[in-house]
Amino acid sequence: MRICQLNIKQSSNPSDRHHDALRRIAALGFDHVLLSGWPAVIPGDRDTLPALTAVCADCARHGLTPLIDVSLDRYRADGAPIDPAWIDHGAPAFAPHDTDNHLPGVRLRWHSPRIAAGLVDWWATQLRGALAAGVTGFCLRAPARVPGRHWASLTATLRGDPAAGEGAQPTRPLFLAWTPGLRRHSSKTSCRDSSTAPSALCRGGTIAAHG
Repeated sequence: MRICQLNIKQSSNPSDRHHDALRRIAALGFDHVLLSGWPAVIPGDRDTLPALTAVCADCARHGLTPLIDVSLDRYRADGAPIDPAWIDHGAPAFAPHDTDNHLPGVRLRWHSPRIAAGLVDWWATQLRGALAAGVTGFCLRAPARVPGRHWASLTATLRGDPAAGEGAQPTRPLFLAWTPGLRRHSSKTSCRDSSTAPSALCRGGTIAAHG
């Protein structure tokens, strides 16, 4: 798997803006492209899905498999509605050691079992929208902030969900965990709780950046 990261900028038709970049990425021998930035922050947002669909279709035309950046404990203020009680108002949105500071949003309360159950369902809905748009998988940032049992529940839901295979997504979604910057104990803790943990770990040097 050879992944190139591409920062998607907001525009009325981002596939036109990034067509040449995708062509160059394919020519360099990459087979996956990690779409980062808008519209990949809250992938189920209705306002971003048409643009995401267009970019994914352009990826397919260049023989590239589209992935998107996701941080499960971030919520963008203008994203799909959630229960306000799910927001952790006491947690800092950004910290120097975080690996998802490029993604906007406040933190979510995954430490509460009752709220976490709702968040799993909410995120499943958002990610189904991305799969229907043509996304093949997700690169999950800051994995240690979400307990492994919730990872397991979310990945099992999407991998076993017939709805996740509709539209442009014929196969089980791929889940990658972004681990650079994590201590070894944190990485193991987030992934060892279940066999349904992310399929692979993105480590330093695995992903090249473009644009």
